[in-house]
Amino acid sequence: MITIFLDSERRAQMEQKLLRRYHQGLVTRGVKAYSWEECWKDYRWSAIRNIFVPIWPWLKGMDTDVCLGRTLNALQAFEDLHCIELIEG
Repeated sequence: MITIFLDSERRAQMEQKLLRRYHQGLVTRGVKAYSWEECWKDYRWSAIRNIFVPIWPWLKGMDTDVCLGRTLNALQAFEDLHCIELIEG
């Protein structure tokens, strides 16, 4: 949800710290064989999926400007995180 609700500047300030804390929490609670690199890659994949998330609330009547802002945040994250590399392979 970081990629949807935070603009590029705020996301850049917070995402590494939040994601590292999340990853450390998983490891502390017994998740094994899940490296930081795998976690980061999964986060980038979720950034791709999140491009489509604001469409559902919009279809149910949520304000268009709100949904557009969230979509633009997600698209900027896609670019900032170089997600095209994942798709291209």
